[in-house]
Amino acid sequence: MEISERTKKVAKQNKINIESVIGIDADREVISLYSITGSDKSSINYHMSGFKAKPFSSEFYDKLGSVLGQFREDHPNIPMQKVTIVLPDSAVLTDMINLPAINKKAVDSSLAASLSNIYGNSSEIKFNRMMVNQSKQMVTYAIAGVRKDILLNLQRACADHQIGVGNITYASSAATKPARK
Repeated sequence: MEISERTKKVAKQNKINIESVIGIDADREVISLYSITGSDKSSINYHMSGFKAKPFSSEFYDKLGSVLGQFREDHPNIPMQKVTIVLPDSAVLTDMINLPAINKKAVDSSLAASLSNIYGNSSEIKFNRMMVNQSKQMVTYAIAGVRKDILLNLQRACADHQIGVGNITYASSAATKPARK
């Protein structure tokens, strides 16, 4: 099903987002793509394709490229400037790190040193951090990390098919965010 010009016009007037998602399921060896306009269930476009390559190998990226190309060919009118990519949990490092509560600059360098000490290849990982607890003595950070080569190759595969990446998340995070609202 294609998004009609009328649907796009109404979406633009009402500032309704056309949400597109690329999901990678390493356990089931499936790449899923879908898009929806606002909350209009009749506008859903869905495509699923299996892959037999090791996740995030060059063969995997070849398959991802062909799946993205086929989806763009089948649905040329779907704008895909801010796609969300959902990684499998196995591709994401998560951790909690406790540090002594000191000034922000010292905490930042202490956190960087801790990550380097714990994960020897920390320069190859893109880390996101969020402070989850603070007391007079301790600061606790939730850490999520993904290998930089995975991020780069995913963005490259999308760019090759005129797909812009707006967000990269992981399965358990994506599943729990709606429950928090």
